[in-house]
Amino acid sequence: MGASRPCRPSTADLTFWSRIMKIYASTAELRDALAHRRLTVDQSTGDIGGAPRPNKPAPKALIGGEQSAFCRVAVGVADAVIKGELSTRRAGQLSWALDQLTSHHGQPPFGVSPARGLIPVVIVRPWPGQSNELMLDFAHIRDRAHAAVGGVSHYDLEIHLPDGRVLAGPLEDAPSGPVVFSVESPPGWLRWL
Repeated sequence: MGASRPCRPSTADLTFWSRIMKIYASTAELRDALAHRRLTVDQSTGDIGGAPRPNKPAPKALIGGEQSAFCRVAVGVADAVIKGELSTRRAGQLSWALDQLTSHHGQPPFGVSPARGLIPVVIVRPWPGQSNELMLDFAHIRDRAHAAVGGVSHYDLEIHLPDGRVLAGPLEDAPSGPVVFSVESPPGWLRWL
């Protein structure tokens, strides 16, 4: 998978985007209570509930952990729509947040692990070949990063070239194994700093 994909739903992403739409629908009464009636916060648990409409049941509450996940989903989706893409890292983070909201979307969890730790920067200093090409073994780079700094979910990669230019990208978006590419035409998941 490349560094990002269009944020509009593809056939493969329908389960992902349908969860987001189901959460939006399932929280409509709660959001309506916030805007038009009254929102309540349980002082002992922090759960957020809403005053029901006349002759209607109370909206389903958002419990503590769900509130944070709901906010992460809202920010992540807004970011994807504004940028017009959904990075692999952001999709993983959103999948984990969506797993925390299964009681609202009613779908089975993705089973994604939460992001852990800070994001270390992995710096490599290769020398381009005669035709200005780089050969990098990203599986080896990934293995060395895990050995140096374990217990984290993501790594940022920086490729420092001898001329002072720097290419950067999320290491999880790098292909597995050795790759050869031109410095003048780097892969789409890398960007110049």
